[in-house]
Amino acid sequence: MQSKETKKLYVKFFSKNIGNFDQTLQFEVVGSFKPFNVALNTVCEFPTINSNYKNVFMAQKKSRPAQAPDSYLSKCFVVSENLFDFGPLLIRKDPEKRNTDETVKKVNSSVFQISNNGKYDLQATFCLKSSLPLDEGGIGEKSPFIIEPETMELKVDETKHLTVFSFPEEARAYKDEVICLLKDNPNPVIFNVQCLGAKPVVEVDQEIVEFDRLLLEKKLTKNLTLKNVCAIPVKWKLTGIEGLPEEFAVSKTSGVIKPCKDEVVEITFTAKKEQKFSPKITLEVEDTEGYTVK
Repeated sequence: MQSKETKKLYVKFFSKNIGNFDQTLQFEVVGSFKPFNVALNTVCEFPTINSNYKNVFMAQKKSRPAQAPDSYLSKCFVVSENLFDFGPLLIRKDPEKRNTDETVKKVNSSVFQISNNGKYDLQATFCLKSSLPLDEGGIGEKSPFIIEPETMELKVDETKHLTVFSFPEEARAYKDEVICLLKDNPNPVIFNVQCLGAKPVVEVDQEIVEFDRLLLEKKLTKNLTLKNVCAIPVKWKLTGIEGLPEEFAVSKTSGVIKPCKDEVVEITFTAKKEQKFSPKITLEVEDTEGYTVK
């Protein structure tokens, strides 16, 4: 180099691993015993999102209660199971109404917070494991879950919402995985989700309320117990009451029963005349959301 001359030295960096890298370059001048050191430092990382459940999910619970109905959680991340549980949902709702019916959106959807906590702007793509081909881990059946939007761009420290819907068709448990793929990051982020499809079901402790013989002018009351054996509240109604003989009186004819709870209906028979009675009443049950699912 000539006196006062300047030259540029290009240092290239390439790594197959993420992490912090430090290196020192040492220069020596011919005829001088003093070296000149240049410290190099670089960080190699993938684009990342914050996958901590406290950031992603609005509600969390360390473990699921052992007994129903407390075990029927709703829109909650269960830490011990590492999954987000939508809880019991009424079956056969129309998913096409998810963006037009506010009630459907409120009940059948939840928001996941997706935050860019990395050092680079990122592009994220979301899909369900069930939608993958069978040879890639798909389950080969329609999933009740829907994710919107399917793609997302995030600046550094930016947060956006991923809406996940659930519309079960049958009264059973469903599980799936929401997979987040980040451009330039080979490691997907996976959120486990589940829901429980439910339909109104009420059991009675007896199908025939037997009064046997009763002396004239005597009165006898029998109890008919209705038990909600499903995971959602149930609306019930006794029909045919208006056709009962005047000798029969029913304490209540309709109501709502919460999951795992009972309702006791008192049926009173007063013997006013000599006659054999065999009247019939019918128990009808349906959902409490107004969809008349029976």
